[in-house]
Order: sequence, then structure tokens, then C-alpha cells
Amino acid sequence: MISKKIAKILEVAGVKCQIDINKDYGLLSEMEVQVIKRFCQEGITNALKHGKASQVKIKLNFHKEGNHVYCLNNGIKPKDLVKGNGLMGLDFRISQLGGGLAYVDKGEWFGLHMTY
Repeated sequence: MISKKIAKILEVAGVKCQIDINKDYGLLSEMEVQVIKRFCQEGITNALKHGKASQVKIKLNFHKEGNHVYCLNNGIKPKDLVKGNGLMGLDFRISQLGGGLAYVDKGEWFGLHMTY
């Protein structure tokens, strides 16, 4: 299962990881899986590289009304949010699913929110 692989990689890096999924990956299209994978990679990279996070939360909520994917971390929040090449490329991929990319601030947790 993908969640176990992600958690194991983060644990090796010294980062605690919580992953919540409410739908089987087998029901998603290949394009959805690839975009979600890139979303998680970008969110984790930013959490470790820029935020120096010690914890990451990944939440995948799939509903017939719309899908939401979060990658949150407890690291340092950016003072200025600038979309670099990674986030711009991710934004483009998400738009191909008819969705959008946003930043989310939930108190001690900060990160990315993908909807489609």
C-alpha cells in the first residue's frame, strides 16, 4: 500500500507521518494517481526542505461531490509564498484534472490543499 511506503520513507528521514485515506486507490484513474503522487512528493519535499518539519499529515478525502487532498506539516511557515517550478508544475497537473492548488494554514499545521 502506498501509505506504508510514504510513511516508511519519512520515518527513515526522522519525520513522523500520519496518512488518512477514505477510498481505495484502485478506483482512481492512472492520471489521478500520478497527480496525487506528485502532490505528496512536492508537499513532503517542501515540508522537509523549507519547513524543517518533524511531522507530516497526508489526508485523502474522496467524495462524489469533489475530492480533497492535503499535505500538512508542523514546520516553519513561509513568510512569503512564492510558487517555484515544483508548485507551478503541480498546479498545471492539477488543473488538467479540473482542480486547483491552495495553501492552507491550520494553526500549527501548514501545507498544500488540492481539490478536483
